[in-house]
Amino acid sequence: MNVAVGRVGKPHGLAGAFVVENASEAEERFALGATLFVDGEAAEIVESKRARGRPVIRLDRPVARGSELQVPRDSLPEPKPDEYYVFQLVGLAVEEEGGRP
Repeated sequence: MNVAVGRVGKPHGLAGAFVVENASEAEERFALGATLFVDGEAAEIVESKRARGRPVIRLDRPVARGSELQVPRDSLPEPKPDEYYVFQLVGLAVEEEGGRP
């Protein structure tokens, strides 16, 4: 299973680079040579920089704007005690301290 770490945003320059929207805080995810999955297929990062504090990358193949950028779930480090990944919380029931949903 793969987990989203960002989304293909607006183009940056003329060579195929783009801004990563909703980017993971783990900067190594967008490092030169890192592998991401787009539409279930691997893509290597061949250019990586930052613009206005956001990651800007170019992949070794074209991808559609709005596509989800993913990494394998088992590549994520274990969260610290009392910390969770967002995907672990999605779909859980929420209750107040008194037990009311």
